[in-house]
Amino acid sequence: MSYFINIQQTLADQIEHIENALHAVVGAGDDDALFIASYLHGHFDIVVTQVDNESHPSLSTLDQCMQNDLADAFANNELESADQVKVYALWQQLVDGASRLTA
Repeated sequence: MSYFINIQQTLADQIEHIENALHAVVGAGDDDALFIASYLHGHFDIVVTQVDNESHPSLSTLDQCMQNDLADAFANNELESADQVKVYALWQQLVDGASRLTA
């Protein structure tokens, strides 16, 4: 049981790390960075809720759900392709940073 609690705590720490990084962009970024971070944060909040309901939540699950959510949004032409690239790049940067918490 403590193993599962440790996994949950690790994911909670990773989610908090991502949220803090998004808030940092909002606080210090230019208008373009603010737009990209705000867009991503909206999707992130929804996906976190979905992942919390998974039987074995993890950063990997969060990443896959986010990738799927963004792909669906972009298939509906929510953003121009240049902005899509920026969103994916920021997401990858956030996931990489969160994954280092367990390294």
